[in-house]
Amino acid sequence: MKAILMKEWKGYFQSPIGYIFSGIFLALCAMFFVTGSLMYQSADLSSMFANINVVYLFLVSILTMGLFSLERSRRTDQLLLTAPVSVTEVVVGKYLAALATFGVTLVVSLIFPLILSIFGHPSGSEMLGSYIGFVLLWGAFISIGLFISALTESQMIAAVVTFGVLLLVYYMDWIAANITNATLQKIVQWFSLMSRYDEFQSGILNVVNIVYYLSFIGIFLLLTVQVIRRRQYSDTKFRLNNTLVTAAVIVGIILVNGIVTTIGDKMPMKVDMTRDKVYEFSDQTKEVMGALDSDIEVYALYPDGVEGELVTAVKEYLKMYEQMSDKLKITYVDPYSDPAFARKYGDDVGVGSVVIQKGEKYRVIPLNQLYRESSITGEVSIDLEKQMTSAIRYVSGTGQEVKAYLIEGHDEYSSTELKAALTNEGYTVETLNLSTSSIPEDASVLISMAPSVDFTAEERDALDAYLMNGGKAAFVFTAGNPAMERLNSYLEEWGITVNSDFAYEGDTSKAYRTNYGVPVPAPEMQEHSITEKLIASDISFIAPASCSFTLNENNLQHTYITSLLKTSKNSWGITDLARESFDKSENDINGPLDLAVISEKSDGSGGAIFAIGSLQAVETQGILDNASYSNGDFMLNTFSYLTDKGDALNIRAKVISPESLTMTETQVKVIAMVLQYILPLLILLVGLVVWLRRRYL
Repeated sequence: MKAILMKEWKGYFQSPIGYIFSGIFLALCAMFFVTGSLMYQSADLSSMFANINVVYLFLVSILTMGLFSLERSRRTDQLLLTAPVSVTEVVVGKYLAALATFGVTLVVSLIFPLILSIFGHPSGSEMLGSYIGFVLLWGAFISIGLFISALTESQMIAAVVTFGVLLLVYYMDWIAANITNATLQKIVQWFSLMSRYDEFQSGILNVVNIVYYLSFIGIFLLLTVQVIRRRQYSDTKFRLNNTLVTAAVIVGIILVNGIVTTIGDKMPMKVDMTRDKVYEFSDQTKEVMGALDSDIEVYALYPDGVEGELVTAVKEYLKMYEQMSDKLKITYVDPYSDPAFARKYGDDVGVGSVVIQKGEKYRVIPLNQLYRESSITGEVSIDLEKQMTSAIRYVSGTGQEVKAYLIEGHDEYSSTELKAALTNEGYTVETLNLSTSSIPEDASVLISMAPSVDFTAEERDALDAYLMNGGKAAFVFTAGNPAMERLNSYLEEWGITVNSDFAYEGDTSKAYRTNYGVPVPAPEMQEHSITEKLIASDISFIAPASCSFTLNENNLQHTYITSLLKTSKNSWGITDLARESFDKSENDINGPLDLAVISEKSDGSGGAIFAIGSLQAVETQGILDNASYSNGDFMLNTFSYLTDKGDALNIRAKVISPESLTMTETQVKVIAMVLQYILPLLILLVGLVVWLRRRYL
């Protein structure tokens, strides 16, 4: 077999075919690499691997067309078959030679991840997974080309038929999506090579897929051996026996794959190779899923044929949830084919939504809550685990029920972001007007969102009675708060003086620069149970348009008061908001400034007040959901602490977008010139020289 391998491999590079294949392959890879990675400053090769696939169908046809058909057309096949090697060794040798030619080209392509490593920090494990998937996929395609080459003595027919068959295999998912019969659709989908390849591209090394590809390759090598043997032996009995043996082996291989697939559906047989371990679930999720004792239905609203990185990740998540408990059933619904289904769950349900339901109780997770995208870095994170686990816990009734009341009647800001965050965490959020209603007994916490009208004496007394009885309250303010004598004086009794200022951070390392030139403070978290884990995570909190607080430990309510967020010493609170300059003046409040505080009763009654000076830190769309900032986790930790909600989910969003490159335009142009033109032309030139020397010298 080694002799066959070396003969065929040398044949590729002693003729123009190997060089043409390598040159065209690298040129196209370079084009997709430049346009998909370098121009978008993305430290990722997925775009290149995705785009090269269609073109490579043609290249595989060229690479494999002469493996056996050339031997037959030259009548040298009988010499080969009478050599002291078996037919199996001949077939495997030729296959490995074609694969080695592809492998040499692939080794040269390692220059692409090398460039990404120089100008960025790509995920080596993800790229390794992509390369493994690429080799397995095209190893399967080469085995198809080898088989077809053994069926004809015409290289042209072999090339055309191979390309047609590979094109059919490539679009197998699209064909399956257009089949209405569910059973037939599943059978066709099982033969899809591309859907299994997508998992490698997503950073998942699935043992089931590896077994499938190796089995696929083995079957076509076996078929190739049998085709050649049928021509070698004319005995009918021998041919029948060979056919039966081949059929039995193929059935056995299919059964093995079926068993492996069944095991893979019941238990994890995957390795997460993603940079952020996207597909590793938290202990909290495993605990929730392990405690399920009744059936839960999950409906994913995704039309047939919808693809994309996020869609792939969502479907993989749902499959993993289903594997964790036999009480969970996943059903995919096409909202275009069945629009009435989506309307049952409200106007917010659309394409990409996920509905979790148990009996009449359900929760909808819209598409925009499944992921987070940073408006500053463009980083995309998937947040499905936290949303799904929270929803499952909600509909199953295993979560701790806590009620939060948003106070009305003082021209408060109408909360959307904080309300949604608390609801997703399992809180029941309702509104409360203190002037017309008494505080309900089930109120775990009262929330006042940037009030601009003062509380009445009666409302103040009601609030005081609630807090004296162990109640909790949270106040959200903003820069330049209006004077509210009764409310402010009451907060001062708790040691909290609300300043009517604008917190300005002069230390550029402690602030984010905005497009408007105004630095957004990124205050440092102070030691407290609320911030303990967040400090260790080292993720910034941002506090746009914040006021500050002055703390007084010797207060009338005898509370322990703790600063939770503090600016640097080089900060100040601007008291004259009408002035245009941000420069410090003598009337400004000297830093460091306290931007979030908590005041807790020291007598053991449990009463507490939390105050934060930045409404925008809580209500700016996307900030609480943004994995780049700790705002969301900080607020949820705060309310969990206030309400003694011990089952708060501490599940962070996982980054699925690649890191960025730092390249200048000139560097991109120079590298593009070398990779797209100079390197492929050098390879083609070497091939031309080799061909001319063999032909004329």
